[in-house]
Amino acid sequence: MVDLSDAAEAAPVRRGEALLRRSAKTSKPADQDKYKLVRAVQQLEEKRSKLTEEKGQDMANYGQQQRITLDRIDVAKIKSRLKATTEQKYEESDVSLEKNLKNQVQAAGDYLDSAKTQLARATKDEAAANKLFASFKAELKKSKCL
Repeated sequence: MVDLSDAAEAAPVRRGEALLRRSAKTSKPADQDKYKLVRAVQQLEEKRSKLTEEKGQDMANYGQQQRITLDRIDVAKIKSRLKATTEQKYEESDVSLEKNLKNQVQAAGDYLDSAKTQLARATKDEAAANKLFASFKAELKKSKCL
């Protein structure tokens, strides 16, 4: 921030100094009223300079506070988006996991049905084999080979 007020304020101070020098150069003793007036003007200019400097500093501080506040708002927005994104990922993960579990349950059910069918077929085949074996054994007994 460029302070242009220094150059503008320096000119009135120089004018006041010039008035003091001029009054000192005159052969007459300085008029006390003029001296008091010049001194009052100098004091007012110094006060104005100080107030202008404080105003500039206050404006800079205000701007800095605004930047800090905006940065905090941005950080809060980022955290909020991150939290929402994380929650969304968890929700998607939960949905995907639930879908996979349903598919696995269905696959296990299909496997169980298939195993039951195979068992029934094997039991039927065993019964048929036992019947065939019994008839074969009976034939062997009939032929007295056994």
